[in-house]
This record gives sequence, structure tokens and C-alpha cells, in this order.
Amino acid sequence: QNLSSNDMGPSVRWQIDKRRLFSLTAVYNIICKGSLNDGSTNKILNGESYLVKLAIEPAINETLFVGVAVNYYGAFYKTLTVSSNQTTINYNNTWFYPSISLSYRY
Repeated sequence: QNLSSNDMGPSVRWQIDKRRLFSLTAVYNIICKGSLNDGSTNKILNGESYLVKLAIEPAINETLFVGVAVNYYGAFYKTLTVSSNQTTINYNNTWFYPSISLSYRY
């Protein structure tokens, strides 16, 4: 099985300390569209998702930062469409994963 998802929604980022070294980001994705392929059929999933990210980003210079983070992502699919037939489902998918970042702040 292969599951891919495209999400879109608002986010809020809180710089925890005055030096802007630590940050906490929360994202609520109103649109979460997934594609599930089980080898024989393509299935379209629709629902909502969220992401919580805790990061540390030390400065390289005044405007360039590099960092590492831990992320928690949850997707909650509510509808499944196969060949234009739509059904209501309750499918949840969660991941806990690390990430690296490079950011420019002006």
C-alpha cells in the first residue's frame, strides 16, 4: 500500500525564548486530501489533519538559522472515494518523526 497526502491550513508559531532559539509550531489543516493505492485501485481520502513541531534553531548569522525538530502529525480521514462512489469512513494515521531546517528571517 502507498499513502500520500497533501494538506493545507493555518499555522501558529511561538518563539519560546527571547533569543528565538526554541520554537513551538501548531498547524491545523482544514484540507487534507490523500491518495491510497493498494496495488489494484486508487482511493481518494478526504479529512483533516494537524501537526505539532518543537524545534531548536541556532543562528548562523543575523538572518540565517539552522535547526532540528521533532514533529507529531495526525491525519483523520472522513470520506473515501473509489470510482466516483463516496463512503463515510473513520481512518486515522499518525506519525512521529524528526526533521532539519534552514530558515531566513528578515
